[in-house]
Amino acid sequence: MDEDKTKWNKIFALRPDTLLPPESFLVRNIESLKVGSVLDVACGDGRNATFLARNKFNVTGIDSSSEALLRLQKFSAEMGFKIQTREMDLDSPAGLKKLGTFDNILISHYKPNPEFWVLVPELLNSLGTVVICTFNTQQHQTEGFPEKYCLAPQELKTVRGLQTVKHETFVEDDRHFDAYIFRKS
Repeated sequence: MDEDKTKWNKIFALRPDTLLPPESFLVRNIESLKVGSVLDVACGDGRNATFLARNKFNVTGIDSSSEALLRLQKFSAEMGFKIQTREMDLDSPAGLKKLGTFDNILISHYKPNPEFWVLVPELLNSLGTVVICTFNTQQHQTEGFPEKYCLAPQELKTVRGLQTVKHETFVEDDRHFDAYIFRKS
C-alpha cells in the first residue's frame, strides 16, 4: 500500500486546483441510486462525491491517498457540502465494516479485490445499490494499462448477494470501460 499511496499522493499534489467532471455513467444512471447514503470507494479528490452531495446524497469517501482526501475536503467545503472522508488501505477491505452500512456504494476507475465483493452485501442496507464503472481488458490491450486493474469480459456477471440490474461496455474519450449496477437481493 505504501508504494501506491506515495504514487497517488504525488499525482494528486500535482493536479490543477479544479475537479474533473463526474463519471458520465454515474450521471446517466443517478436515478438508479437509492435515496440516502453513498460510500464512494477510491473517491480520489471528489469529482463523484461532490456531484452526489449536490444531488442530496449523504456521502462518505474513502481513499488510500491522504492528498486526494485533503483536496476533496477543500472542494466540498468551497461548495458548501459536508462529505465524510476516511483514509483506508483499499487492498484490505475488512476495515470497511467499521464504517457501518450504506444505501449505495460507488466504485469508479478502481477494481476492488475479490475480498471486497464478499463484504459488499454486509455493507449495504436493504435494497441497496452498487454502481461500478472501471477500465476493462480492452484498455490494457490498446493502451497498455495494467491488466490486473482491468475487468475481464463478464467478470462481475454474478456477485454473491447482488442482482445485476444493468451492465454496459462502452468507449469514452478513447478509454474502454465496463459498468454495472447491482441491487442487494
